[in-house]
Amino acid sequence: MKKYNISYSDGIFINLYDLKIDQLSDLVHKNGGILVQAHPFRKGIDVLVDLKYLDGVEVYVKKDLQLALACLIK
Repeated sequence: MKKYNISYSDGIFINLYDLKIDQLSDLVHKNGGILVQAHPFRKGIDVLVDLKYLDGVEVYVKKDLQLALACLIK
C-alpha cells in the first residue's frame, strides 16, 4: 500500500492512513484545508463518515444519485 505522508519542518512525518477521522479533520482544518468525502456511495464502499468532521460530500454520481440522496436526507 502506498503511504501518504505529511512532512513537517521539524522532521516529523505523519501517515494519513494512521489517523482517525477526527484527527484528520483537525489536521486539515488547522492547515486551512477542507475535508470532502469522495465516492461515499460507490459500489463496495458502505461507510459515510460522520458529517460533523466533513466540509462536503460528493453526491452527484449519475448511476448512484437516488441512493446518495436517500442516505443524506435521513
